[in-house]
Amino acid sequence: MAVIIILSVAATAAELDSKINKIEQDILRSNSEFLSITDEIDKLSGQIDELTEKKQTTAIKIDMLTANIQQLTSKINKLNADYQARRDDLNSLIAELEQTGALGRKSRIFADENAAVIKKLCVSDNGGEILLMHDFEEGSKSRIKSFLLGDLVEKVTAFARSCSVKQRKLASEKQTVEKKIEELEVALGEFTAKVASSKKIQSSYKQSLDKIRQEQTELGKELEEKEKSKKEIDRLLETFMRKKKDLLIEKERERELEALRGTMPWPVEGAIISPFGKQKHPILDTYIVNRGIKIEASTECVRSVRDGEVSFAGYFKGYGKTVIIEHGGGFYTVTSGFSEIDVKKGDSVKTSSIIGSVLRGETMYFEIRRGGTPDDPGLWLLKNY
Repeated sequence: MAVIIILSVAATAAELDSKINKIEQDILRSNSEFLSITDEIDKLSGQIDELTEKKQTTAIKIDMLTANIQQLTSKINKLNADYQARRDDLNSLIAELEQTGALGRKSRIFADENAAVIKKLCVSDNGGEILLMHDFEEGSKSRIKSFLLGDLVEKVTAFARSCSVKQRKLASEKQTVEKKIEELEVALGEFTAKVASSKKIQSSYKQSLDKIRQEQTELGKELEEKEKSKKEIDRLLETFMRKKKDLLIEKERERELEALRGTMPWPVEGAIISPFGKQKHPILDTYIVNRGIKIEASTECVRSVRDGEVSFAGYFKGYGKTVIIEHGGGFYTVTSGFSEIDVKKGDSVKTSSIIGSVLRGETMYFEIRRGGTPDDPGLWLLKNY
């Protein structure tokens, strides 16, 4: 006898195993990508820390240079004022000497007496003050100092300019570092988003794997139940067929039924949601074999598709409430999914007579057997009910 089951056990189990293996490979690949992204984030974090430290060091240098420039500017201003005062003093002295006619003689005496002393002049390290290494009268010291102040001011001014240039260079470096840090922070944000996405994908893979394994477990239980139900229905049909003694009558009945292809009324009005034969399962992403059709009921009444006699009316595990009707000539219909059954074993039924009811929107299973072999109901039912 043929098997009455919706799913092909061997094919489905093998394809489920293949599906699980694929998801496990996807998880391994996702883990590898996750580790790679994590390493990249560690690298970027290290670069950001290094650049941040460099930025802080540069800022400190800029602050120090700014302070130095401010101090030097103040000192330059003071020296300029002192220098100007000395020049004014010297100009007054020259004017006085010119008036007395003693400038030439005084200059020669000053040069002869203090030539060696002037050579010993030096600049100290404590701020650039001019020190004289010989003890001569205060008036002469002040006058010589005024001549040397001009050179000191020039040197200090040049140093201040150098500091300003260095300050601008450091400011430019700081700006470059800040820009690089911003770029790295953007990259870090992108990688962080990738990590979050990777974690989400991993979670999704795990949920899918758990769901498929759960479906596999439930499917196994369902197949076991249907296997038991199949054997029971096969046994019943064999019993029913053995009782038919008059083979000539059966052959005649078979010919009559053959002429009814495409004319039988539907057991229940509605849309076919699972057709006959090999189909791709919408959830498991694998192929199954339907031995009948599934109809989403749009009405409540369930009817007989042809005259016949009820061979079975009751509950079958794995099928629910089920009615089997013999129509003669080895032709049987199996209908299941009733909410209520209105016939019992031995009842005679007519074409389109009500045999039970179903809740609207629920699924009815309908199967046609010819000589024990499932046949496509679509070949027998009206094209439009």
